[in-house]
Amino acid sequence: VSDGLAQFVRGHAERTKLPNASIDLVTIMYAFHEIPGLGRYKVLREVRRVLKEGGTLALIDISPDYNPSPTMLAGEPYVLEYQQNIQKQMISTKGFTFRQYKEIVPGHVVMWLLTREKQVPLK
Repeated sequence: VSDGLAQFVRGHAERTKLPNASIDLVTIMYAFHEIPGLGRYKVLREVRRVLKEGGTLALIDISPDYNPSPTMLAGEPYVLEYQQNIQKQMISTKGFTFRQYKEIVPGHVVMWLLTREKQVPLK
């Protein structure tokens, strides 16, 4: 963005090369259902590393209650595992405080808001 307040970064979500505690807000949209559980953990770990204390993670993705069609399941190998585990993963990730879960489009699209806690050792 020309005013320098926002920046678009393209790269690997699990290793961004951004400085530690340098970002106020991270948004992730419609990506987590495309990533296996361990990959989501790695992305969340990187988000925790780059977010400033008190910074926000806003994640928007398909609802855990969404009923995927057979066609969707044929091309989305991780969606069922995502639906089964995402709530627990978002609520229990170390280094974050769960703030809000909101249905954007009931039964289809949801949003999680998490806040970066005080610095904790990365494991």
